[in-house]
Formats: sequence, structure tokens, C-alpha cells
Amino acid sequence: MSVSFAVFAVLNIGFVLLVSPLFMSLIKIVKARAQGRRGPRLLQTYYNLAKLLRKETIYSPPVSSWVMRATPPYVCLSMAVVAALFVPPLLYIPPEPVAGFGNVILFLYLLGLARFFTALSGLDAGSTFGGG
Repeated sequence: MSVSFAVFAVLNIGFVLLVSPLFMSLIKIVKARAQGRRGPRLLQTYYNLAKLLRKETIYSPPVSSWVMRATPPYVCLSMAVVAALFVPPLLYIPPEPVAGFGNVILFLYLLGLARFFTALSGLDAGSTFGGG
């Protein structure tokens, strides 16, 4: 792995993890304004994330398996981070191994796999919200 790819990976992943909550807030503000409401503050998603990271995780012991414990924190976040490597940044030219059309298909499969594991963890909980 070259140094330029390592710099690309760190910058791209850091940018995606820091800016994506801002875009979520912007979408909520635009939706609220379209409905005639005021909407949340611009940094409200960052406040919500900080509050959620302080909360304790509780699992249903007799029902849930390793799928519920591994999917949200590890599988979905790692799929999103790896998918972020396939998105070209605005100000930096990605190194050559990252460029190519086949990466679009892999990008879509990574996001689909994260969605599949999210649905699987919902079914694993055994509640009425999981559909099973």
C-alpha cells in the first residue's frame, strides 16, 4: 500500500464520518421547510449522536444472538467506511488503484450488504418490529 493511498483513505474516511451528520441535518431542515415548519438546528444531529454514544447498550439475552451484537456497530459501520473509499473526494485526486468502473458495482454491493445485515438484526431480535 502506497503512502498516497493511505493519505487518501484517512482523509476520505475522516471527511465522510465528520460531514455525513451535517448532510442529515440539512435534509431534515429542507423537509421541514417544505412542510412549513422550522425544523431542527443545523448541528442537532451531532448533539443526538453524542447523546446516543453515551447511552448503555441493552440486548435481549434469551432471544438475540451474535448477529444483533455484531451488526450495528461493526458490520454496518465497516461497510460504510469501506464504501467511503470508493467515493472520490472533491479536492484530492485518488490514486490509480481506486479508480475504475467495477468499483461502482462493489460500492452498491457493500451498501446492499449493510442493509441486509440491518434487516437480519431486526429479524434476530424476535420483536414485532422485526416481522417475525
